[in-house]
Amino acid sequence: LQLVLDELVHEHAQGMTLDGRKLLGHAQESINLMSILIEDVLQYSWATDPNEPAKLVDLHQSTNTVCERLHKQITESGALITLGTLHQIKAAPRQIDILLHHLISNAITFQPEERIPSVHVSSIPGVRPETIVLRIQDNGIGIAEEDQDRVFGLFQRLHLRDTYPGSGLGLATCQRIAANHSGSISLSSALGEGCLFEVTLGPLLTQEKRLSGPVAA
Repeated sequence: LQLVLDELVHEHAQGMTLDGRKLLGHAQESINLMSILIEDVLQYSWATDPNEPAKLVDLHQSTNTVCERLHKQITESGALITLGTLHQIKAAPRQIDILLHHLISNAITFQPEERIPSVHVSSIPGVRPETIVLRIQDNGIGIAEEDQDRVFGLFQRLHLRDTYPGSGLGLATCQRIAANHSGSISLSSALGEGCLFEVTLGPLLTQEKRLSGPVAA
């Protein structure tokens, strides 16, 4: 359907009335939003997949891979991505990639107008044995204290889509991935002062616990 609409715009938009072009534009926007939603729902489903086995994951390599996939967004925004110490951890590789993708992409997206995004990714040993804490720090718009719990809910959005795109599933997915790895995700932020997300990651839970266990806060 997207291809059909694109073809209509390219070949026939000039011959349409103003109202026709507006309707076509609204249809394209709706299809784009639906595509984003479907992709995010699929990622949330993958994040609850009980069959993905744990493997040794190099967080430095995984972050570089995710940044390659985000090349267009990074280039268009001029974002500066810096990496600190990043550990290896036994984890579900696809889930870690999804986690990094959402957190880095959000850090680039939620920025004041005309500010160049700056994102620092690092990790430190966790307090509990066999855990690490993945840290993503940005210089974005920040989140007010009263809204910080809401952002981890399903389909929760703090901003209009016209201002900042998204489905409201990204951070809920990150929370599920952290819980799958015996951990949790936390946020330190204030309006206008950027965000620091800290994700504690430990051993991957068993299939039964991943399906029935509570989502960590």
